[in-house]
Formats: sequence, structure tokens, C-alpha cells
Amino acid sequence: MKVLAAYDVSDDRRREHIVRILQDYGQRVQESVFWLEADAMLIANMRERIRREIDEETDSLWILMLCEACVQKVETIGVQSVPGVPAFYIV
Repeated sequence: MKVLAAYDVSDDRRREHIVRILQDYGQRVQESVFWLEADAMLIANMRERIRREIDEETDSLWILMLCEACVQKVETIGVQSVPGVPAFYIV
């Protein structure tokens, strides 16, 4: 499953924790946006880890599940392109 995750976290310490969690599941494509390639169980695990870190009163995380047809329609302009599937992730 392909997932786009975008965050807005006000506290530097929490933001660093969120970034480290997201890096465990995918790659950064913009300053606060990650492209993830994971199955439902990994996404559920990521959600739980982030819920323990995020302040739901001041922060936000958007998780957008993308179907294959939607991924084919993603368009980028500039230096960043749609990431390919890495051979492996080091966790």
C-alpha cells in the first residue's frame, strides 16, 4: 500500500520524534511530507507510535492511502519525483 503522510507539529522535540517514526516506514519527499510503502499492519503500528508522541490539541498528521490508479496520477513539478520502491529499509 502506498501512503502519503503529512504532519504539522508545533514542538521541536515532538516533531523530531514524529520524523524518526516516519523515517522507519518511508522516505521524506518534502519538509513535512513522507512517502510510505507499507502493509496495513505496519501502518497501524506507525499510527500507534505516532499517537503516543503527538499532541492532538496542537498538532496534526494526515495519512492518505493511495490506490495504484491514484499513484499513477501523481504529478510532481521540480526536482522531486515520485519515489520508487527501495530494495529494503533499514529499521
